[in-house]
Amino acid sequence: MKLEDLSDFLDSDVESEMKALVLALRPRGVSQRWVICDFATMMRKVHGLGLFKDLIVFWTDANQRILFTSDGRPTPAGLSFFGKLFKRFNRETFTDSGESFRFVRMGSRTSPPRFVIVRLPRRSSDPAAAPGPVSAQQTPPTQPDPV
Repeated sequence: MKLEDLSDFLDSDVESEMKALVLALRPRGVSQRWVICDFATMMRKVHGLGLFKDLIVFWTDANQRILFTSDGRPTPAGLSFFGKLFKRFNRETFTDSGESFRFVRMGSRTSPPRFVIVRLPRRSSDPAAAPGPVSAQQTPPTQPDPV
């Protein structure tokens, strides 16, 4: 497998570990709407949480590459892999306990990437709380009879 061809590689384990990363970095408290992280922060969190440790990455020359050195620093192969992985998950939404968070990669080719985890507004599942037309299954609100 080529490192560039991540779409064939991604599976539910990778997606669940990416979700764990996003949830670990998510905004805390009700008033905080987003968190901005740099690449180094993302890499420290990945290593600190032990995420993606079971991945075996093969480079284009079919040689196996490790993602982190023994002291926790990302290898060049790890930097390349995670850069592509984070780009792949750009604008993905992750949900946990009714809250949704979007992972957004910002930056250009000339600037270092930054990553934003945004808390999305909750959607009300209560039909009475949602404005809009009354469906056939709902009863329209009753008006008191004039006296």
